[in-house]
Amino acid sequence: MTGSTKTKKYTLYSAEMILMRSELAITGSQSDPEILSAMAAFGYDSAALTAAQGQLEGVRDFLIVVQQARAAQKDATQAVVEAFSVARLACSDLAIVAREVLKGDSAALATLGLSKGAQPQALAAFLLYADKLFSGARTAPDEVKAKLAAKGYTEAKLTTEKQKVAALHAANQAQEQAKGTSQDLTPQQATLLTQLDSWTMTYRKLARRALRTRPQLLEKIGIKA
Repeated sequence: MTGSTKTKKYTLYSAEMILMRSELAITGSQSDPEILSAMAAFGYDSAALTAAQGQLEGVRDFLIVVQQARAAQKDATQAVVEAFSVARLACSDLAIVAREVLKGDSAALATLGLSKGAQPQALAAFLLYADKLFSGARTAPDEVKAKLAAKGYTEAKLTTEKQKVAALHAANQAQEQAKGTSQDLTPQQATLLTQLDSWTMTYRKLARRALRTRPQLLEKIGIKA
C-alpha cells in the first residue's frame, strides 16, 4: 500500500525566510574568493553558484506572480460581495412590488418564483431565483406587465435592473477564474520553494564543514558560528 505525499504548505513568512537564507548563502559566497575556494572542493564552483542564483531569482519572480494572483482573487471576492448586495436589493424591490400588485394571482406569482419563501441566502440559489424573477417579469402576460409598469417596472426598468443580476453572474465567474488560477499556482510554488530550500540547506551543511576553522566566513553566508 502506497501512501500519498502531501504538498508542503508555505506561509508568506516561511517563503521569505527561504529566499533570504538562500540569498545570503549564494551572494555571500560569490563575494568572497576564500569561500569560493573552500566550497569548490565540494563541487560548488562559480558556475554552480551562478546556476543557484538563477534558481533563486526564478523562485522570487514566481512568488511575485503568486502574490499577484492572490491579490486578484481577493479583489474578485470583494467584487462579488458588492455585486451580490446590489442584486439582492434589485430583486427585493421587484419582489415587494410584484407581490403587492399580483396579490391573489398565484399563477403569476409562481411564474416569477414568488410563490413562497424569502430570497435564498446562498449565491448559487440566489442567482437561479433572480434569473427566474426577472425572466418571469419580462415574459409575463400583458396584463401582468401592465400592473408592474404602473408601479414603475416598465420594460426599460426591468432591463436595467436585470443588468445588476448579470453583473453578479460576471463577478462570480471572474472570482472562480481568479480562484482557479491562484490554486493552480500553489503546488508549483511549494515545489520551487522546497527545491531551493533543499539546495540551500545542503550547501549550508557542507559550508560548516568546509569553513569550520573560519567562523567569520560562515557569518558572511548567514550561518552563525
